[in-house]
Amino acid sequence: MRFLLKKILTASMFFLRRIIMKATATSAVKVANRLTAGFTGFQAIDQLDLGPIKVKLMDKEEGKGWTAEQVNMAEKWYKRFLFLCLKYPSKPIVPSKVIDAFWHYHILDTMKYAEDCQNIFGYFLHHFPYFGMRGDEDAKSLKAAFVNTNGLLMSEFGESMSELLGVFPSISIEASADCDNAPQCAGGGCGDCTTNISKMDRSRPVFLH
Repeated sequence: MRFLLKKILTASMFFLRRIIMKATATSAVKVANRLTAGFTGFQAIDQLDLGPIKVKLMDKEEGKGWTAEQVNMAEKWYKRFLFLCLKYPSKPIVPSKVIDAFWHYHILDTMKYAEDCQNIFGYFLHHFPYFGMRGDEDAKSLKAAFVNTNGLLMSEFGESMSELLGVFPSISIEASADCDNAPQCAGGGCGDCTTNISKMDRSRPVFLH
């Protein structure tokens, strides 16, 4: 009986060690990914191939019918958005409506988006579509985050998202930070692209009959 118990205990310890080693290895890979992202992420953003997304956005039926000038401008600002998400991971980064639309179309190419996120961040950058929709305080937080994002853009690039008005005159730059437009744009982009949203903060708006 003792021999059997000893054998079971030995086997259990063996499997426990393997589980611990596997978990440790997984954690090490995650850490390595993040370190790699911090070292090469900015370069990965510069080298990002967003051609297919731009083609779809220019399509009048499948996309938004944007011009070449518009998609090029949107691409420029989308990459700046990704830059802020990488450099300021603890801050809620809120894009304009145009940038958020570009982000949506990037996400739709799921395999490419996942691979691009891994190359840039070392993890998947999620899109949370309810920031600004969960009450008055949440709407205020969305607007404040949008203003702060514009400030970071000015600090990093010397330009604000208002530059987009030059090629998107019919789209309000601040629409994405207006709670009235939240269903269209607030979200990990228009709202909670907020890359630092925790699971405890991910409450959904309640539907009222």
